[in-house]
Amino acid sequence: MDEPPQKRARHANESVTCTSAAKVPEAAQEAEAREAEAAEASDAANSTLRAESAGLLAELAGRTSTHPDGNNAKQTLAVLGLGNPDGLSRRERHSLGARVVAALADSACSSSLRLLESDCKDLAGAKWLTRGGTKALLLQPTRPINDSGLQLRSALDTLELLTTPFLAIVDDCWLPLGSIRFREKGSSGGHKGLEGIEAIFGKQHYHRLRLGIGGKNLKEFVTGSFTDEEESLLQPVISAAVSAVETWLSLGPSAAQKIMSIVNAPTFVKQPPPPVPSRS
Repeated sequence: MDEPPQKRARHANESVTCTSAAKVPEAAQEAEAREAEAAEASDAANSTLRAESAGLLAELAGRTSTHPDGNNAKQTLAVLGLGNPDGLSRRERHSLGARVVAALADSACSSSLRLLESDCKDLAGAKWLTRGGTKALLLQPTRPINDSGLQLRSALDTLELLTTPFLAIVDDCWLPLGSIRFREKGSSGGHKGLEGIEAIFGKQHYHRLRLGIGGKNLKEFVTGSFTDEEESLLQPVISAAVSAVETWLSLGPSAAQKIMSIVNAPTFVKQPPPPVPSRS
C-alpha cells in the first residue's frame, strides 16, 4: 500500500537531515586532518631549522677564518651594519649600524675596496675591504632589520664563509646618544635584529658594536629619523665607530679583550685613537 503523501514527505525530510548530519562530522574530520598535516609540516620545518642551527653552532665552535681560495695568510672577516633597506636615506635611528658601514667604505681608499658581484640578493651592495692581511666583507641591509640573521646566513653561505667570524654594528636605545660599547658576547637586549642573528648563530659566536641612540625601546622611536640636533652629535660617534671597526679588523677577533679596552674607554668617542697597525 502506498504511503500517504504527508508521510512520504516526512520520511524524505528525515533522510535529508540524516545525510546532512553525516556530512558535518566528515567535514570536521577533514579540517582536523588538514590542521594536523600543517602542524606536522611546521614541526618538520622547525626541526630542520634547529638541526641546521645546531650544525652551524658546532662548526662555529671550531671555525677557521681563512678565505676559501686556499690562501691561509689571508684572514677573512665579515661586518654587518644592521638596519632597514631604506633606512639610510631616512636617517633612521634603527639603521645607524648601516651608516657606519657606509662611512667605513667611504673612508677607504679605492685600491683597498672592491664591489662584490653576485646574483645573491642578500649580497646586494656588498664590498670587499682589504686591510693588511685581512679581507673583510662589508654588508649592508637587504631585508627588514628583524631578518638580519637570515640575510647574514644567506650571504655567508653563498660565499662558503658560513663559519667566518663577524661583527654586528647595531643601534642601542639603552645607551645614551653619543656612546659606543664593544661586546664580545651577551644578550640581544631586546633588539629584534640581534635576536634574528642569535636564532641562527647563537649568542656567544659573534661580536657586536653597540651605538647609543637614547630614547625608548618603542617602534615609533627607533624607526624614526634623527633630528638635526641629534645629527650634529652623531658625527664624532660615526667617526669613532669607523675607527672601532678598523681596530677590530686590525687586531682580529681573538684580541677581543684588548679591543674592548680601547673602544670602551671614556675618551674614545671624543678623540678616537688611530687604528692599530695590522699584524702581518
